[in-house]
Amino acid sequence: MRGYTYQTQENSFFAGVMPPAVKLILIANVVVFLLQVLSRLMELPMELFFGLSRLAYEKWLVYQVFSYMWLHSTEQIMHLLFNMLGIWMFGRELEIVWGTRQFLKYYLICGIGAGIFILILDLLFGVGFSITIGASGALFGLLLASAMSWPDRMVYIYFLFPVKMKWFVAAFGFISFFGVMGGVGGNISHAGHLGGILAGFLYIIYRRQNWGKFFSGKKRRRDGISDAKVVHIRDYRKEPTSFAERTFAETEKRVDELLDRIARHGLHSLTPEERKFLDSVGRDRDHLN
Repeated sequence: MRGYTYQTQENSFFAGVMPPAVKLILIANVVVFLLQVLSRLMELPMELFFGLSRLAYEKWLVYQVFSYMWLHSTEQIMHLLFNMLGIWMFGRELEIVWGTRQFLKYYLICGIGAGIFILILDLLFGVGFSITIGASGALFGLLLASAMSWPDRMVYIYFLFPVKMKWFVAAFGFISFFGVMGGVGGNISHAGHLGGILAGFLYIIYRRQNWGKFFSGKKRRRDGISDAKVVHIRDYRKEPTSFAERTFAETEKRVDELLDRIARHGLHSLTPEERKFLDSVGRDRDHLN
């Protein structure tokens, strides 16, 4: 991933907080990268054991569908840097909106799903691959979720050419699809990119009835709280306009207002108190999901 940024107002590119899951993912990838460098010095490269290869199904080394997404090329450090930049850019707001637990679950599902997709393609069609490493599959899942949450947000390719987020991600999807079909791409795993998008899309569709703001505007439902939990509140209070329901409605209204402001002006437009409020709502939703 390279050559793009997104910006809605001046200085928004570097503005914002570092939520715990995004921070953990970045630190873990950097630590593993340093271990990779050390392993190469010892002539026991980690990629041979933890990169995704046909050994995952030939020798039942199934852990590789998880471990590969934490490894990056030690010969091209930009592989690591661009992936980490993308995770930081597109992951921060998603984690704040969804809550840490749901964000981390989604990230892992996209990465593991991408690895499984690569193996399925190889088993069914013999697409052929040696070793796959990198967080790109999980990152492409984040790109999809960001496009579905804020489809009209502008992305500036090479800091110059504005494109709406939905078209930006659609273009990557088509490139990945035709890359898989044509068997091209060199060192780029188009199958991994496409697998991350598909895994993310399937999980979003599966959870859309209970989960928060995957879709913008009027389509948004109760974030992280199922209808069953709301019914339970009503049964317990025995009145449709109870204090619990009024508090829930007021909280939802304020969350909607803050999310709309993020969509229009970026995360930096929130005050520290408003960010703290969203963080607290996200933690509450972690407990409810």
